[in-house]
Amino acid sequence: GFSVGGSRTSPSGGTGTLNVDGAGTLIRILGSQKGFNVGFDRSCLNDGPCNQPSTGTMTVSRGAQVLTGSDNRASIGSTPASTGTVTVTDAGSLIDAGAFLGIGRDRDGNPGGTGTLTLTMGGTVKATTINCGAGGTINGDGGTLIGEVIADPACVIAPGFSPGTLNIVGNFSNLGARIVLEVDAFGNHDVLAVEGTAAFDAATEIEVRIHPAYQPVNGATLSLVQVQATPQQAPQMLLTVTVSDAGGATVQTTGDLTGQPIAVVADDSIQPAVRAVTIDVKPGDFPNVVNLGSSGTIPVAVFSTPEVEALTVDPTTIRLNGASVKLAGKTERPLCSSQDVNGDGRADLVCHVVTSELPVAGDSAVILDAMTFRGTSGHGIPIRGMESIKIVP
Repeated sequence: GFSVGGSRTSPSGGTGTLNVDGAGTLIRILGSQKGFNVGFDRSCLNDGPCNQPSTGTMTVSRGAQVLTGSDNRASIGSTPASTGTVTVTDAGSLIDAGAFLGIGRDRDGNPGGTGTLTLTMGGTVKATTINCGAGGTINGDGGTLIGEVIADPACVIAPGFSPGTLNIVGNFSNLGARIVLEVDAFGNHDVLAVEGTAAFDAATEIEVRIHPAYQPVNGATLSLVQVQATPQQAPQMLLTVTVSDAGGATVQTTGDLTGQPIAVVADDSIQPAVRAVTIDVKPGDFPNVVNLGSSGTIPVAVFSTPEVEALTVDPTTIRLNGASVKLAGKTERPLCSSQDVNGDGRADLVCHVVTSELPVAGDSAVILDAMTFRGTSGHGIPIRGMESIKIVP
């Protein structure tokens, strides 16, 4: 096995970082009774003093995988005073922790330190049992937990930094954890979706945070917690919230949440959900080769979708791995145009990005981040797209 931050062989603590990136990148732990720790203090072994805390950070991204055997065990924030942070991001990215994953607990389920598991953009974490302890947090903006999930008192489950969906495929037992659910200014909202059974102890704390700018015309009812025994069955809505056009909100609960006190809080700090878009660097060219020595620009197309109209994107906010759109003329107008690039009848946005601002040469998955123009709510919507290119000197 391995430890990130701290060591099972060295008595000293420390700081460790592990990035596992890219489809085809794989860490496989062979043998039995092994696994991994992120944030581990060896001095805690055998009832030791726990005086060498560590900090560990692990990121699994872009289709990479970390796999262990079925009887292996893992932990995030394994020992008291140590801190572990694990992020699993992008579709195809996977951690299979084997028999047990402790978050704020050690590999045997004993109380640990501070552990945070972040699932974003379709990442997946799997274990027979996933136990979020008192120092544990599960958050992100969209991902899946596979296994029996147990959330202890003082564990925090927050499906979105910006609103997102946390899918649990397996039985979910909330023994008193705090659940935080957000609704942004556009009505995008967190969802806790369980495929299996869901049980909520009376000590469960649920907080619904709603951006005050969300005032839907004629009101709207949003499903925040739902459970379905199998994919073939219709989901049961355990918690819904109805928001009026004046901004007030009422909650409705069923099942184990019937009669459960739900706190509704106005929160204008909630960030809007990121909308995924398709981009094309150098439309019509394949492969996408970019010459850094050209000292010019490269065209990048942002395609319109039913969810995002490309012409609502503010060109001055576009960043392609940090590279900005070229400004032209005395008025410094963004060098962009409207074209139907993919022939679907929708207007797409084509902008020219400054080549010299791109990263160094090599194969690269570039990410475009931008914001739409501010709407009536006063907030723009963040968008994100990804494309593979080859950068040459």
